Amino acid sequence: MDIVKEDIIKLLDRKNRPLTIDELFSCDYLSYAEKPQIYFALESLTIQGFIQKDYINQDLVVYYT
Repeated sequence: MDIVKEDIIKLLDRKNRPLTIDELFSCDYLSYAEKPQIYFALESLTIQGFIQKDYINQDLVVYYT
């Protein structure tokens, strides 16, 4: 697992609540990663079953562990 994926899992565990994609993009903890890297890592982690993805509405997606 690469560092971006590991950091996303750590961040979601630490926050202990669902986070939107915008919250993840603006998080200082992930500031070293570019948006496409974060997006790809989120989709990969979701497919692998490490994190969950829910739609609050059509335009708002949240991620959580």
